[in-house]
Amino acid sequence: MDDYDNFSSFYSLFDDSALFKQIEQLHQPVADHIYIIPLYNLIENMLRLSNASYTVTPFLEIQLNSEVSNSSVHDTTLKVLKILQNFSWDVKVVIAVAAAALICGSSWLRDQLKDSNSLAIALTRFREQLRVDEGADKNQFDATVKLITEALEATKCILDFGELANITNIQDPDAEKEVKDVMRDFPIAAYLVIRSAVLAAAHTANMSYDLISATAQLKKLEKISLTGDALIKFFKDDWNFHGKPMVVVLDPRGKIVNSNAIHMMWIWKNQAFPFNCAREEVLWEQETWSLELLVDAIDQNILQWRKKYILLYGGDDLEWIRQFTNEARAVARTLRIPLEMVYVGGSHNKENVQRICDSIIMEQLSHCWQEQDSVWYFWTRIESMIYSKIQLGNLYDHADTIWQEIQKLHSHDKSHSGWVVLAKGSRIVVHGQGKVAMNTLQELEEWKKLAITDGFDVGFGNHYMKLHMEEYPCHRIQFPSGMRIPRSMPCPDCRSPMHINKSFLCCHEDHIAEAADVLAAATDQVDQYEA
Repeated sequence: MDDYDNFSSFYSLFDDSALFKQIEQLHQPVADHIYIIPLYNLIENMLRLSNASYTVTPFLEIQLNSEVSNSSVHDTTLKVLKILQNFSWDVKVVIAVAAAALICGSSWLRDQLKDSNSLAIALTRFREQLRVDEGADKNQFDATVKLITEALEATKCILDFGELANITNIQDPDAEKEVKDVMRDFPIAAYLVIRSAVLAAAHTANMSYDLISATAQLKKLEKISLTGDALIKFFKDDWNFHGKPMVVVLDPRGKIVNSNAIHMMWIWKNQAFPFNCAREEVLWEQETWSLELLVDAIDQNILQWRKKYILLYGGDDLEWIRQFTNEARAVARTLRIPLEMVYVGGSHNKENVQRICDSIIMEQLSHCWQEQDSVWYFWTRIESMIYSKIQLGNLYDHADTIWQEIQKLHSHDKSHSGWVVLAKGSRIVVHGQGKVAMNTLQELEEWKKLAITDGFDVGFGNHYMKLHMEEYPCHRIQFPSGMRIPRSMPCPDCRSPMHINKSFLCCHEDHIAEAADVLAAATDQVDQYEA
C-alpha cells in the first residue's frame, strides 16, 4: 500500500473544498458500466513502443491540443472533465491519458526509435520535416514521457480501487473501509491525473512550436520593427507586400521558388507541399470542375448528396432569392426529383449576407452556411484559384474549363447579382446568371418532356444554354491592390480581350485593421477588367 499512501499524501495538498465541489458538479455518470481495461492496456503498449494500432478519442485529442495554449491548465482540466462528465472516474482518467499519449506520440516515437528503427524515423522526419536534437530537446521529451507514464501509474491505482468497489462481498471490514476512504478521494485524484495529461499536451505543443521555429524552413519574424526600413521597403517593392498575408517560398540556397504560395495553401492545404510551381501544375492537372473542388471540406453534407440534384446559389437580392428558391422547389415537385439548395453568400458585405442567411433559415427557403468563416473560406479559395491560374500563365488556355468557370463565378460575385451552380452529385451541369436560371425554370413547359426522358440536368442545361446564348452578361474581374495583375485578360464567355479599368473602392470592412491603415483602406485602389 506504500504507493497508494504516497499518492494519497500528494493529492491531499490539492484537497480544497471549493475545488472538490467544482469537480463533483462536473460528474454526472450514466448507469452503463464501460469496461475500460483494454484501453488502459493499449496505452501501456503504446508507451512500450508496441506495434498495436489505435484510434482513441480524436475529439478530446483536438480539444487538448487547441485549449492548452489559450487557457490555464486548471481551466482546461475543468473543460476536459465537462466533456467526460457522463463517464465514471476510472473511465475519465483512462480516456484523458490516452488523448495525451496520442498528442505526444509522434514526437516520442521519433525520439525513441531514432537508432533502432530507421524506417520509422525516416517516415516521421518526412512527415514533419523536423529533427530532434540531442541534449536539451531530448530531456524535454523525456520529462513529458515520464509525466504521462506516472499519470498512467496513478490511473492504474484508480482502476484497481474501482474494481474493488465493484466487489459487493468484501469480507475484511478494515479493507472495505479503506476502499471507501480512498474512493472519497477519487474526484481529486481524477482531477490531478487529467491535469497531468493537460500539462503533457501543453508541454508537447510548446516543444513542437520551438522545434519548428528553430529547425523548419518556415520562419516567423517576431519583431518586424528590428528588421529595418530598408528590408520593409524590399518586402513592399520586390515582394509586392501590401499588408495582406503572403508566403514567399525559398529553396535551401535562398532562391525564390514561389513569390506567394498562400493561394496554394488555401486551395490544397498541406497537399501543396513543397509549394513550388511544379507542384502547383501537378495539382491542377489532377483537378476537375466539380463540387469537390468548389466546396472542399466546407460542407460535408453537400458531398454526401451524391444521388440528388444540388443548386448552389448566391447574390444580394433577397427578393430574387425568394422567387428563385420557390420556383426551383415547384419544378422539383412537378418533375419529382430530389433537389437540395444551398446559399453560399458573397465575398462582400458580411452583415448583409448574415441578414439574408437569417431570412433564409426563418422562411425555410433552403440550406445556407450560417458560419461566416465558411463563406469567407469559400470565396478566398475562389480568389486564390484565379491568382494561381494567372501566376502559372494559363490565361489564354481556352480548353481550361476550371479557369473559365472560376472567372465567371468571381464576376457574378463582384457584380452582386444572383448566380447558380447546378450539379448532379459531384458533376457540375450548369453555372451561370441567376436571371437566366430563373427564366429557365419559369419556362419549364418548353423543356419538360426532355427533362422527363433524358433527365432534369439535360433539360435544364440545354434550355439554359439556349437563353444564355441570346444575351451574354457583362463580366468583371477585380484584383485587389497589391496583387500582380496580367497585362490582358480574355472574357470567359466570348473570349474577346477584356477592357482594363481602374476604380477606387471602400466596403467599410477594412476599417477594423490597424489604425495606421485606416486611411489607406478607405481609398483602396482596385484594378479590374471588364467585358
